[in-house]
Order: sequence, then structure tokens, then C-alpha cells
Amino acid sequence: MMKAEAKRELENYVYDFEYYREKISERERYKDEVRQSLSRVKELNSYSENGLFRAQKSFDAIIASEAREEETLVEILNRKQKIESVILKMEQPYKTIIYLKYMRFYTFDQISEKMHYSTKRIYQLHAIAIDRFAELYMSEQ
Repeated sequence: MMKAEAKRELENYVYDFEYYREKISERERYKDEVRQSLSRVKELNSYSENGLFRAQKSFDAIIASEAREEETLVEILNRKQKIESVILKMEQPYKTIIYLKYMRFYTFDQISEKMHYSTKRIYQLHAIAIDRFAELYMSEQ
């Protein structure tokens, strides 16, 4: 695995994680809308077959969406576990830099403050850390 591929794998995890968080929020908003719709249907006593059918269809869509999202979550968690197992094998300070950057989503400035290095030095160490991550990741496959 080349350095660029290793970095891309870490960044993809970050993007997938953010995507999943957005999907959860979206799904919760959608569920709230359906709950409100069901509540309005009940309040209006409009238990017509058509109204109930539409409400049931919306609810079924939510259930199906949740199942797909759970599958996505399992994939993301498996990738996270693999990435973390590689990170654990790294030596310091590379382990901390990769962990803070890609698992905790710190910026380089935040990492430099936390580790008491200059931001420029964190960039340098990050480049080395990506190389080491790539080597270890490749050896895991």
C-alpha cells in the first residue's frame, strides 16, 4: 500500500463516519415527520384505509432504511477496528498523531497544542506516520 492509499483509507473512514452521522440525523428527522403525520392522522380521526396505508408505507420505508444504515454502520465499524488495530502497533509519536487526526478528528493545530510540538513538526511527523501506517496496514492484509 502506497502512502497516498493509506492516507486515502484513513480519510475515507473520516468521510464515512461523517456521512453516517448525517444519515442518522436525517433518519431521525424523517422518523419525527412520520410520527407527526401519524399523530395528525389519529387526531383527525381519519382512519381511512388510504391514510393508514400511506402512514404504514412511510413507516415501512423507515424500517428498511434503518436496516440498510445498520449494515453501513457495521462496515464502518469493521474498518474502524482494522484501522485502530494498525494504529495500536505503531510507535510514538506517530501513533498519537494518526489517532488524534483520524479517530478523534483533531486539526493539525490542535494536535500540535496537545503534543507540545510546532504545527510544522506535526506535519512532518504526520508524513512519516502515514508511511508507517501504510507499511503496517499492508502487512495486515
